[in-house]
Amino acid sequence: MALIQKADKKPNEKAENTEENHFSMKNLHSSDFARAFFYAAAGTDLQPLIRFSHLCDTFVFVSVGTHLDPDTVIKSVEEKVSTLNSVYGTFLEQVDEPEMTHLQDLEHEQPAGWQRLFPEVVLREYAEVFSPFAAEENWGYVFRFTRTLGSIKRPLRLIYLNGEAIATYLALSRNGRYAPKVFCSIQSGQLELQSSPMLPVWAAHQTAPTVWVRGLWQRWGELDCMHRDRVRSVCTPVGNFKHFGQSYEGWSAKLGAQAIPCQTGGESWFPSIVRTFTRTAPTCPQETCLPSQGNKVRLLRKRLTPTIAQCYDAVVAPAKLCRRWGSDMVNSFSIEDPGRKSPNYSRLPAGMNSCLNQLDVLCSGNNLTRVAFIPDAFEDEGVVLAEWARTHAASCDVDVFLAEPLDFQDLAAT
Repeated sequence: MALIQKADKKPNEKAENTEENHFSMKNLHSSDFARAFFYAAAGTDLQPLIRFSHLCDTFVFVSVGTHLDPDTVIKSVEEKVSTLNSVYGTFLEQVDEPEMTHLQDLEHEQPAGWQRLFPEVVLREYAEVFSPFAAEENWGYVFRFTRTLGSIKRPLRLIYLNGEAIATYLALSRNGRYAPKVFCSIQSGQLELQSSPMLPVWAAHQTAPTVWVRGLWQRWGELDCMHRDRVRSVCTPVGNFKHFGQSYEGWSAKLGAQAIPCQTGGESWFPSIVRTFTRTAPTCPQETCLPSQGNKVRLLRKRLTPTIAQCYDAVVAPAKLCRRWGSDMVNSFSIEDPGRKSPNYSRLPAGMNSCLNQLDVLCSGNNLTRVAFIPDAFEDEGVVLAEWARTHAASCDVDVFLAEPLDFQDLAAT
């Protein structure tokens, strides 16, 4: 089950299983895969678990590398979870010890004829890029987490596989017949570009993910023409993914932990350039009133401008926006950003709970009647805002401005 092989390794050679295999990949059915977040060349980037838990409950991370081993991956995951909880309190909890699985479980899942999905030049270029990193042995672990969002606790499953991303995708999708909810390719080297090898896979059965997350890590001062071309490539709609959904200025793989060798996005790799594209335009009401105790809490799906801001007593917004506005927004108040307390936290959002606490303090202490609010939070935290509105009597009317189509998409069902 491989597009690339080590020269001294037979195509069907299987690693000896020296541990009990508690979890079988055979149990990952097509219905599970349809709700999954598939991350190619993932490293140990946990951002998807804290940004997409409202869309996915299963996360399949695939990385290839001779430098990867289970102990390194497990340690990196644990360090990042610890960092997140030190910043946000009870945020992402690991449940039980990781369970071992093996990619050889997928051998029987990959039908013959997958080579026909790719032009020969694509296979050759892919092998040239990734052959040096082919592992002698493929392995996998399953992590289980609880994502806490107010009173809501979401169970999440992370399946981490050391193997080739395209080969694993073909096995899980039955050569592209099924698609995950979200496909993610950040700094893989090829998959996020406009010439992505995934496009013929999705075209073969006209079955593609709903959301495609594409991105690069950008070195400080990196302005060469090749890199600019790659930036344009990942920021441009391609194929059926014609609609822009979201940008992520604070997407950092590092999360305060020591980077593993295959994982970029370290201290010298900021800012990140990560964009989400969708096959259909996200549809949400332009204005929604959240059920609330007392004063109104409205969702407005548009961008807040200095002209609109003049209609409000105050504007509560992320610090980076307030700095960008400068004197054009004289009534703005910055949300404190925990990511700026330490370089280890790498531009993390403040989080919805912190935003709401700061909003409460401002409103109650300044006799305000109408406030514009731009949350600096993770994309799956819309339910926290809805719960706050429903159970907490805001001291003034609050208009929440959501500038991008996928901002807090879980509020669409509120």
